[in-house]
Order: sequence, then structure tokens, then C-alpha cells
Amino acid sequence: MISEYTKSLVEARKYYFSIGSIPCPILSGTPIYFNRRGFRHFLRKKKGLRPIDDQIRRFGLLKYIPEIISSKQSTARYTKGNKFVFCEISKEVDKNYFIKIVTIKASNGNLCFFSIIDFYKQK
Repeated sequence: MISEYTKSLVEARKYYFSIGSIPCPILSGTPIYFNRRGFRHFLRKKKGLRPIDDQIRRFGLLKYIPEIISSKQSTARYTKGNKFVFCEISKEVDKNYFIKIVTIKASNGNLCFFSIIDFYKQK
């Protein structure tokens, strides 16, 4: 019998890789690509595996990705890390509830999905 976690993982993986790429209008139509590195970040952090409940919570955020990337109401902010340039694309999806998509500039110059974060913000 397949566990609920395994079902969630299989569905999330199938959906994630079906996305391929999404053009982002607030980045002049630059496509955001979805690759293995981004999906792996749903499962792992630098220190090892994410807790199962955190993985499942993040899987639930997948449905927001197309809306956030393709919306002209989203905001973008670039940050420079030690080795990489990141672009954070955020949108309020419910009252005071925001979702941020973090992209990373790949060695080939493409912006690739890296992470997704949800948070509440008091206005």
C-alpha cells in the first residue's frame, strides 16, 4: 500500500515537471525554468532532508506558482549571494498572506525555480 506521503510526492513531482517554464511579465517576459535542482529543494535543505510535514506543506504551494510568476501584480527583487544571483517574485494571494518564489540564475544564464516560501505580513 502506498503511503499518503508517497502519493503527495508523486503528484507534486508530476505537476512540477509538467510546468516546464513560465514567462514572467514583470521580468520582461523572461521565462522561469523548472528543473531537478528546484524540485530537490522541496525535499532537501543544505543540512539534509526537510521534515515530511514541511515537504507536504510546500507541495501544497505548487498550485500558486503559475499565478505568481505570470501575474503583473507580483513584485520582484534581486539579491546577490556569495555565488549566485537570486530573484524573489512575491504576491499577496490572500489578505496579508504572501507567497514568494525564489529563482536562481543558472550557469547558462537562465532563471530557474529554486524555492517557494509562504508567510503572513501585517500591513
